[in-house]
Amino acid sequence: MKISAHKDPIVEVQDLTVRFDDVLVIENISFAIDRGSFVGLIGPNGAGKSTLLKTLLGLIVPTGGSCRHIAGLKMSYVPQHYVLSSFVPISVSEVVQMGSRVRVKHDMIRDILHEVGLDGSYVRKNYHTLSGGQKQRVMIARTLIDLPDIIFFDEPLSGVDLKTKTQIHGLLKDLNKKGVTIFFVSHDIDHVVDACDLVLCLDGSLHRGCHPVAFANGDRSHKPLLPTDTKCLAADEVKPHKKAVHHHHT
Repeated sequence: MKISAHKDPIVEVQDLTVRFDDVLVIENISFAIDRGSFVGLIGPNGAGKSTLLKTLLGLIVPTGGSCRHIAGLKMSYVPQHYVLSSFVPISVSEVVQMGSRVRVKHDMIRDILHEVGLDGSYVRKNYHTLSGGQKQRVMIARTLIDLPDIIFFDEPLSGVDLKTKTQIHGLLKDLNKKGVTIFFVSHDIDHVVDACDLVLCLDGSLHRGCHPVAFANGDRSHKPLLPTDTKCLAADEVKPHKKAVHHHHT
C-alpha cells in the first residue's frame, strides 16, 4: 500500500460542479490525487465519468469550483477507442512517435515497446493488423514516450478478453510501482478493487460508505460525503488476501 501520512497531491479538485446549459452533470465534488497513487473511478452510464476525466485534463472548464494541477505536471491520456483511418497504413513506430513533441530514435521506441510487453519486431508492423490488446499496449507506449507524471485511462480495456485485461492491469501496476500516477476509469470492479489505493464512486456526486461492488450494484443508500470526510476499509473488509482499498466517496 503506497498511501502514507505524507501526502503529495498533484491534482486537487475542490467543490467541482459542471453544468451543460440546464443539465447538471457533476455537483460539488472534492478529492485529491497523490503522486504515485493508483486511483480508480467507477459509476453507471451517465454518471459524469467522462466529463470528470475531461475536466481533469483541462478540456472542460468547470461551472463552479476548481481543478488545480501542480506546476509543470505532465499528463497523458489513453482513450477508450483510438481511431486511425484503416485506409492509411501506419507503423507502430509512427503511432508511438505521435506521443512526443520531438523526434524520437527507434532505439528508444523499441525500449518503450519492450516496457509494455511488445518486442522490437513490432516497431515496423502495421498498427491496423494488431489485436485489440496489442493496440492498447501501443497506446500506452505512446503515452510513455514523453515521460508523463500521470496517465488518465478512459475505460481502455472494453472489448478485450479477460487474459489481455489481466495482463494490461499487471502492466499498469508495474508502471505505478515505477512512480507513474494512474487514474483509471473502469467498469471492471474486481480489477479496480485489486489495484487501486483510492476508489471514487461517482453518480453525479461522489458517494461514500459503501463498498465499490455494492455501489456498482446500485447501492445509493449512503449520504454524500463531506469534502473533508474519508472512509478507509481494512483489507479483510474489501477482499480476503487483498491489499487495503481507500475509498474517498463523496
